[in-house]
Amino acid sequence: MEVLLIAGMNAMPADVGKIADLAEEIGPDRIQLNTGVRPPAEDFATALSEDRMQSLRHLFHPAAEIIAEFTGKHSTHIQANQATIFAMLQRRPCTAQQIADIFGMHLNEVSKYLGKLMRADQVRAKREKAAVYYTAKDRKEKGHAGKKNNEM
Repeated sequence: MEVLLIAGMNAMPADVGKIADLAEEIGPDRIQLNTGVRPPAEDFATALSEDRMQSLRHLFHPAAEIIAEFTGKHSTHIQANQATIFAMLQRRPCTAQQIADIFGMHLNEVSKYLGKLMRADQVRAKREKAAVYYTAKDRKEKGHAGKKNNEM
């Protein structure tokens, strides 16, 4: 069972305790905790810190496994090129460092591919707090010159 915890929504110990009680009734083989570590669709959805997740995992019996990726613990056996990076950005927003970590690439190489994708109007960059996330543009966005909100 995977449980998604979002600050201000369901991450108070009392709320997580109720979720843990329901999980115990269901009796899954294991329980995994996740949080929104990438930019969410809604601005109010805020991720929990790794420390906060650690403090809540023990409310589950047995203790839940944390699956949120707070650092670059990724496989490096995947062959990356412009097409594979674009395909990933169609599924989820990523920072350049996350792409480098996922594919085992040097940051300069990732920057080269991101630059090509941006010049081809396939990808946009958006600042979220202190990080810049890249995401694939959908068909409606391509060719629009205007910038919205905190897009770069």
